[in-house]
Amino acid sequence: MMRNLLIMLIATVLASAALIGCQAGAPPPKFEVSSLQIKPNQINTGETATITAVVTNTGGSAGLYNAVLLFDTVTTGTKGLQLGPGASTTVTFQITGKAPGTYPVEIGDTSGVLTVKPKLVAKPTELKYDSGFPKDYLAPEKPTTGYLVSFDVPSTEFIIHTIRIMGLVYGGRGVLMQDPELQIWDSSSKVIYSSVLDRKKFPQLSFLLSNDLENKGGWVDTEIPYVKVSGEFFVHIYTGSNTGQGFRLGADNSGPNTHSELTIRNEKGVDIVATTWPYPGSYWYGDKTYLNWMVRAIGDAMLPE
Repeated sequence: MMRNLLIMLIATVLASAALIGCQAGAPPPKFEVSSLQIKPNQINTGETATITAVVTNTGGSAGLYNAVLLFDTVTTGTKGLQLGPGASTTVTFQITGKAPGTYPVEIGDTSGVLTVKPKLVAKPTELKYDSGFPKDYLAPEKPTTGYLVSFDVPSTEFIIHTIRIMGLVYGGRGVLMQDPELQIWDSSSKVIYSSVLDRKKFPQLSFLLSNDLENKGGWVDTEIPYVKVSGEFFVHIYTGSNTGQGFRLGADNSGPNTHSELTIRNEKGVDIVATTWPYPGSYWYGDKTYLNWMVRAIGDAMLPE
């Protein structure tokens, strides 16, 4: 009995000694960091991005790795990872964007870039290119049949609520007069909204004097159901050719014309930009380069907070 116990004790001591000898001779732990990912890699201020990386122990012994996240060269987070030889794990951090900018992100020898953009909020915005004071009210001259104003969206998107138009109806409520058609075109000139422009809302004049023009017409707002545009868009008013009775749009010459055109409705019913300016050069509006149609777009622009 005693002999058997002695044999077991000797065997245990020898096994322990062998294990210690093996550990003493094993390579030390070695850690590698790879596959750093930033999702999403673009956020707005106040939003959060998730940072992940894979940590692998390529050494021969277990060990502790201290994963350190550097955000814009500043330590933002640390995590201790216990890994056996050959083992891998994914470490995860989160970053909240506090200020717009482009920032380096690092864990170990791996790196990436996180872009933080300003947070966008809807802000009431009026897009306009006129001074607010008409110099005259003009009907399209043949062969033109409509007015066109292009607008540049001040942000990634613009939600149109109202189209504001300065105009008048000339010649009373005669039967020869058609209701103007109001359209919104997208950047490819596709009609995305259309309605009748209620001429009864505009001042009605049986004759027009050249003096005191700013008191003859009036601003009229047309509410638009939810229409969202991005990039350039157009407001088009179709009135038909001038018959002596009809709609006239306010115009001023307060600045260079980079947005106002006239249109022609062709035999297929398609409105295209007129290639020839129809007004005689003896009038101020014969010079297209300084004429702005008095049409405005009102809505919400997504702008930095």
